[in-house]
Amino acid sequence: MNRFLKDASRSVHCLCRVVPLAAAVFGVTPAVAAGNDSCHLRSASAGGEIKHVIYIQFDNVHLRRDNPNVPSDLEQMPHLLNLLTGSGTVLNKHYTILISHTAGGILSSLTGLNPDRMGITVSNSYDYFRPDHTPAFTSAFKYWTSPVSATDTLPNMVNADSGTPKTTPAPWVSYTRAGCDVGNVSVANTVLENNLISPGGDIYNIYGVPSPEASESAALRTTDFAGIAIHCANGPTSVCARSAHAKSDPLPDEPGGYDGYQALFGAKYINPVITGGLAAVNDINGQPITDSVGNPGFPGFDGMSAANTLGYVAQMQEAGIPVTFAYISDVHDNHSGFGAYAPGEPDYVAALKSYDDAFGKFIDRLASDGINTSNTLFVVTADENDHYAGQRAENCDGVNVPCIYNTTPGLATNGKPAHGIFDVTNGGIMPFTPPAWPPAVNGPIVGEVGYNLKWLLGSTLAGTDYDISFDSAPSFYINGQPQAVDAAGNVVLNPILRAFEKAAANLRAFDPYIDPSQLTPVARYLVDTPTLKAIHMINADQQRTMSFTMFSQPDYYFQTFSPCPGSSLGCVNDGFAWIHGDYSNDIGQTWLGLAGPGVRVGGIDYATWSDHTDIVPTMMHLLGLSTDYQPDGRVITQVLTRSMAKGGNGASFTELGDVYKQLNAPYGAFAHSLIVASTRGIKADDATYLRTERAIQWLAAQRDTLVLQMKIVLDGSDKGHSEQLVRQGRRLLEAAEELAGHAPTDSEAPARPRERGGSNAGSGNAQ
Repeated sequence: MNRFLKDASRSVHCLCRVVPLAAAVFGVTPAVAAGNDSCHLRSASAGGEIKHVIYIQFDNVHLRRDNPNVPSDLEQMPHLLNLLTGSGTVLNKHYTILISHTAGGILSSLTGLNPDRMGITVSNSYDYFRPDHTPAFTSAFKYWTSPVSATDTLPNMVNADSGTPKTTPAPWVSYTRAGCDVGNVSVANTVLENNLISPGGDIYNIYGVPSPEASESAALRTTDFAGIAIHCANGPTSVCARSAHAKSDPLPDEPGGYDGYQALFGAKYINPVITGGLAAVNDINGQPITDSVGNPGFPGFDGMSAANTLGYVAQMQEAGIPVTFAYISDVHDNHSGFGAYAPGEPDYVAALKSYDDAFGKFIDRLASDGINTSNTLFVVTADENDHYAGQRAENCDGVNVPCIYNTTPGLATNGKPAHGIFDVTNGGIMPFTPPAWPPAVNGPIVGEVGYNLKWLLGSTLAGTDYDISFDSAPSFYINGQPQAVDAAGNVVLNPILRAFEKAAANLRAFDPYIDPSQLTPVARYLVDTPTLKAIHMINADQQRTMSFTMFSQPDYYFQTFSPCPGSSLGCVNDGFAWIHGDYSNDIGQTWLGLAGPGVRVGGIDYATWSDHTDIVPTMMHLLGLSTDYQPDGRVITQVLTRSMAKGGNGASFTELGDVYKQLNAPYGAFAHSLIVASTRGIKADDATYLRTERAIQWLAAQRDTLVLQMKIVLDGSDKGHSEQLVRQGRRLLEAAEELAGHAPTDSEAPARPRERGGSNAGSGNAQ
C-alpha cells in the first residue's frame, strides 16, 4: 500500500519457478566487506560470530496464496525464499498487531512492544482530541521524538513504563551502545518522515528554522533529508565521525540516558559518506537512485522498490555499517496511478519478477563481499498481510497462463485505475437500495468497496459530530470523547456512545463480493474501552483514546467524504484492492524468516505461533544484546539451534511461551474471545452490555497480572513455576472463551476460570 496516499486523501504450494541456491552465500569467508571493529555482535553459543545484521520489512508481501492456482508473492521470489528456508526457518503462523497497518506493524516489529506501549495504536493515521474535545487528524508517520501536534505535545511514539508519558525507547540504542552504526532505509519513524518546517515538523525538529536545510524547496527537502538515516555509535570509528553534517541524536527519555550520540539524516549527507564522495547511491541494478525529476537522493517511500532499497542496504554494509534496517514498498500496486494489481495478472507477475531479480543480485553481491549466513543474521518479514478485495480469475496461474481481469472503466477516466470504478449507491440516492449488479464488464472485478461513512451513518448522531480513522476498521472519535468508562475506570452507560454503537451495529451496505442482490451487515466486530485496552489499542496519551472501533467486513474502506467520482458516495474502486487494518486472519497472519548463526534450518514452519513483538527478543538473544526495557514478546526458541536455545526449548518452557502468546497477543485466543464477547454485548440491551463490559474488564485485569509473571520467567529474570503459570493461563483462556459463548446473567459475577483439559493453547485466529 502507498505509505501516504490514503492518509493524504484522508497454504503454500511447491515452487513453480525454481532457481539454484546461490552457493556463494552459504559458508563463504569474508573477503571484501570490512565491519566496524568497535561493533560487538556475537553470542558464544551461536555457532559462529555474527558480524552483520540485515533486517528487511516488506509492505504487504505474502507467503500465503491469494488465489490457490497462482503462486504466492514469496513463491515468485525464490531467491529470497530459498535463502531463508535453505539456511534458516520461515514461520508461516506469524501474526501482526491491531490495528494491522504499515506503521503499527513495522513499529511493533522494531520495538518488540504492543501498540499500547509502543504508542501507535491506530495507523497509518489517527485522531487526537483538541482542548475543545473535538477530534483532529494526524499521520502516524513522524520522526521518533516528534510530538503529536501543537495542541497535543506528547510524543507520537508514546510510552508510560516510567509512570508518565514519555518517548518510547528507540530500537537502534541496543546496537549503538554496542559500538555499531545502524543504517535505516525508509524504516518507519527511524528516519525523517516529512519535509515540514513548521513547529512539530521533522525538518523543524532536526535542523531548525532558519537553517540551510529548511531553506530548500519542499520537494528538495524530501529528496535530500527524508527517508534515509544512520544512527551512529559513540566513537571515532563511526560514520558520523567522518561527516561535518552529523547532528545530535537526542533521546532525552531513553532509559539509562543517551548523551553524546549523533546521527546523519538524508541522502544529501549520507550518500557521499557511504560511496566515497558520490552524490547518488546506485540501485542493485547499477542505476543512480533519484527523485522523480532526476535529483540524486530519496525517491519517496513509495519509490523504495526492492532494487532501490537493496542497493542502499548493500552500499551501507560495504561502507562498514554492520547493522541495517530496511523497508521495501509494496508490490501489489501500480505506483504510476493505474490502481491495484490482482493475483496473477501480467504486470503483477512482472513486478514480482523484478523483486526476485533484485534479491538474486543482492545475495550475489553480498556473497562477493563476504557477507553470508555464516556471519550474518538475516531477518525478513512483512508489516502485515492483506485481504484481496476482488473476484477470482479462473483457469490461470499467472506465471504460465496470465490471469485477465476487467478493463471496462465504468466511472474511471484515462485508464486510471486500470480495472475501473463502479458506483454502488445509485448516484448517492437515499433511501439506500441495492444497485443493479453486475455492471457491464469484460472480466473479474477488482477493487475495494469504498464509502463515505457519513452518508451511510449520518453526518451526526444524537446531535453529535464525529470523525473516524480512514480504514476498513474505523475508530470513532466522537465530539466530547464519550467513553465506556468513567474517569475512575468504572464501566458506565454513556448514552451518546451507545447511540453510535447501536447505529454501527445496525449499519448495512452493499458489498457485491458478499451478496450482489441485497444490503448486508457492515460490522463484524465492535469494541470499546474495556476490550480496546485488553487488545493493546489504548496508549498513554488520553487525548488519542477513541470512543470505539468497528471491525467491518474486510472488503470495505471508509472515509468521511466520497472516494468516488461524480455523484456516487460509494463504489468498487480499483484504486486499492488490498485491505489491511481490519481484524481478519488473512490480514493478521503474515510470516517471518530468519537465517544465520544460531538459527535452525527448518524450512517452512507451519506450527509455531509467533507475532511481531517476538522479533526483538529473538534477535537480542541471537546477538548477545539486550534492550533497556522489557519487550512484550518472547524468544522464539523453536527457530533456534539446540545450543542457542540454552535449555529454553524444554517442553514446559515452550508451552509457557505458547500460552503467553495466546493470552497477550492482539491476535491471540484471549483477545479473540473478548472481541466476540464485546460485539455481542454492544449489540445487546443496555443491562447485558454493562454486565459484559464489566466481565471483560475483570478478565483483562487478571490477564495483565498473570502475563507480568510469565514475562519474567520467559526473559530469564526469574525461574518461576512454568507449569503453574501454564495452568493459570489455560484457565483464563477458558474463562474468556466461555464469556464469548454467552452473555452473563444478572446473577453471574465474572467466574474464576476452571482448569482446562488438554494442551491446546488456542489458535487465536480471527474468524
